[in-house]
Amino acid sequence: MKSIITIVLLVLINANAFAQSEKYQKVRIWLEGKTVSSLAQTGVDLSETHYRKGLYFETDLSTSELNSVSNAGFRTEVLIDDVKQFYKQRNEQQNQKTSAVMSCSSAPDFPQPAHFGYGSMGGFFTYQELLNNLDSMASLYPNLITVKQPISNTLTTVEGRPIFYVKISDNPNLTEPEPEVLYTALHHCREPNGMAAVIYYMWYLLENYATNTDIQQLVNNTEMYFCALC
Repeated sequence: MKSIITIVLLVLINANAFAQSEKYQKVRIWLEGKTVSSLAQTGVDLSETHYRKGLYFETDLSTSELNSVSNAGFRTEVLIDDVKQFYKQRNEQQNQKTSAVMSCSSAPDFPQPAHFGYGSMGGFFTYQELLNNLDSMASLYPNLITVKQPISNTLTTVEGRPIFYVKISDNPNLTEPEPEVLYTALHHCREPNGMAAVIYYMWYLLENYATNTDIQQLVNNTEMYFCALC
């Protein structure tokens, strides 16, 4: 039994290392007389693509996915050689543009929460980093936010993970006759920016509650529920 477990673990570790080492490219897949069904049979996810009817699909493919498509006889054209690097550089350029605009803008200056920072997933948070944020909030501000808890004992994500929620209020562990508001993020896949925005807002509420009368008014008279994985 131990040998079988060891083999399984080695396979999983090698598979994970291989997945992380693969490069993703933005690719145009020409149909040229072939059918959408035959492309779908290669295993490529066609739900997140740009489709020009009867002509081509454009999507991001890993090296192994691109090989599968090519082996199936489809002509491909690489539009972006390294998608990860492309978006990283674009984000950096956008941040520089945003800083330049904000420096000459008369918009209110909202201080960035001290405990908010970029995650390791292209600036966004991994699943574990999300949980770490929720745990840190509960540890630092127990009088304003509950500890994370699953919304159900049976309802989970597609991969079997619990879906957690927390509540922010002046008495977070009590049920009071106050208006209730639900904030959610990641209700579609591949939307890490939505989750980051929610985490940013939560830190902003918690850190500025003691000094900002507007936030005090909001937190003291509302029960705010946050489901960062929904």
